[in-house]
Formats: sequence, C-alpha cells, structure tokens
Amino acid sequence: MGTIGATFFLLGIGYLYLMTGTLNIADLAARLPEFYHTKAIFTAFAFLLVGLCIKLALFPVHIWLPGAYAYAPSTISAVMAATATKVAAYALIRVMFTLFNPEFYAQVPFNIEYTLLFFSVIAILAGSIIALAQTDIKKMLAYSSVGQIGYIVLGISLMSVTGMIGSLMHLLNHAMMKGALFLVVGAVVYRTGYTSIEGFRGLGKKMPFSMAAFTIAALSMIGVPLTVGFVSKWYLAVASIEVGMWWLVPIILISSLLTAAYFWRVIDNIWFKCAPGEETHERGHGHDCHHAPIKSNDAPLSMLIPTVTVAVLCIVFGVFAYAPVSLAEKAAVILLK
Repeated sequence: MGTIGATFFLLGIGYLYLMTGTLNIADLAARLPEFYHTKAIFTAFAFLLVGLCIKLALFPVHIWLPGAYAYAPSTISAVMAATATKVAAYALIRVMFTLFNPEFYAQVPFNIEYTLLFFSVIAILAGSIIALAQTDIKKMLAYSSVGQIGYIVLGISLMSVTGMIGSLMHLLNHAMMKGALFLVVGAVVYRTGYTSIEGFRGLGKKMPFSMAAFTIAALSMIGVPLTVGFVSKWYLAVASIEVGMWWLVPIILISSLLTAAYFWRVIDNIWFKCAPGEETHERGHGHDCHHAPIKSNDAPLSMLIPTVTVAVLCIVFGVFAYAPVSLAEKAAVILLK
C-alpha cells in the first residue's frame, strides 16, 4: 500500500514537472496559476491527493493501517501512530495550501472541500463503530486512529482558519494521545503477554502508573475538558458552526460518545473488574475481589518514564492550550492567506 501511495504521488509530481519545469515548491506555487485550467494539473492534483490519502489512511483507503498497527511490535505501533500518518497529513496540508491556492479549487471539476468532508465524516463514524466491535486492544486503537484521522481531514476540508487550527492541533494531540496508549499496551504485553481487552482485568492494582497513563490518554481521546483532545475537538466544532455546517457538531459528539463506549470497556476492566483467577464475593450491589495482597508489578522505569511523560503532556497542553494554539493559529493564517 505504501508503494501504491508513493506511485500515485510520484505520478502527480511528474505531471507538475512536465507543465512547469521545476520541483522547487516556491517556484511551483508561482508558476502553477497559469496552468490551473489544464487537465494535466487537474490530473496531477488528483494523483497527489489520492497518494497522500493512502499514506494518511483516510477511509476507505485505510486498509493497511489496522493490520500494520495491530501486528507490529508495540514500540513500532507507538512510533507509527505518533508519526507516520501525521507526516502524510502534513504533506497533504503543504500540497493543498502551499502549492495550490483557493483560485485553483474554484476551477477543479469536482468540489474538493465536499469530497474531503464526505470521506472525513465517514472515517470519523466508521472508525469509531468498528473500534467498538474489537476485542483486541491494538486493533481497537488502530481503528480508533482511522476515526481520528477523519478529524484531521475534517479541519482541512472546512478551508477556514479555525478549522485549520483544529486540524493542526489534532495532529499534535493525537500523536500524544495515541502514542501514550500504545506505549501502555507495550508495557502490558511486556508484563503479561496479553493484547486482549479482557487481559486488562485487574491491572489497575498490578500496574497502577501504566494504567493511570492509559486512563488519562483515553479521557483525552474522548475529549474530556482539560485534556488535549477537548481542545482540538472544540476548534473543529466552532469551525463547523462558523462555516454554516452546524450538523457536523452532532457527528463530533456522536463519535466522542462512541469513543467513550469503547474506552470504557477497557477502563472498566482495569479498575472495576477482578484479575483472572481472583475470587469475588458480593459487596452491596456489586462484587469485590477476594485475593491476597497484590504486589505492584509495573513496567520498568525505562518504559514507564516516557509513557507517563506523554500522558502528563496530554493534560499540560490541555490546560495550557494557548501555547500550541497560538502557533497553530499563525500557521493557519499563513496557509490560508
């Protein structure tokens, strides 16, 4: 799939070079307007767009991502989730708003804004629904990423400063959130060998620091206030209202509720269920675990320190959001000038 995406992208570059005789981005931006009306440039843009969407794993060309995330070693999954698709999103933004300008989108034979908007909405809902059906934690996180990529593309498709701020913020925020989640999964695999959601039962007592990091990142994915996930979703919701697409707000809300549903299954197992093999006895209206005192068996410090650090940043940049938001706003204004 990477080869297919790269081939499409290279074909697009070839058409641009054929028409302009340069590959320098600044020169391309200056020379392309006189060729905006040509089929060669329309074709080049289509090739670039499709190639980058494959790299980005935008639904429905996302089929490489769940397997790659689920079956790679957990450290590789964390790196890929935090960087791989984000680089493709960065490249998509550069191509759309540095090489081309709004005058081009008015001449394209198809409405690029509504095309990206359609696929981003489908990605947001489909990724969340499919994640809800997973029993393997890594597959659940992988399909969750498909939905989160939809958020990034949603902000791009709105073609507004506020929407671009939301998109750029979600690039950073999702890297932190999903990176922390996959790092925790790596720690769990290291200690227990489990990747099933059921395997997380009772780990709140055995791996308290790792599970606290998982909980913080999960709450951020849901979009709880004072976390980074809330910041980017807020800007996307405000941007939707600003451009007159208020119906996107319920979609963002529904996706957040679905995210809460599939993460709650894990959090419930972590903190409120007994570990496998533990006996339970009734206590009030529920059950209480009956076991010998549990000795903490958390991840080694070499794994725990980066995991907890990234999780804490999910709160730090959620509370002090003005710092990354100010940078994203400057970038958005430059891109959309």
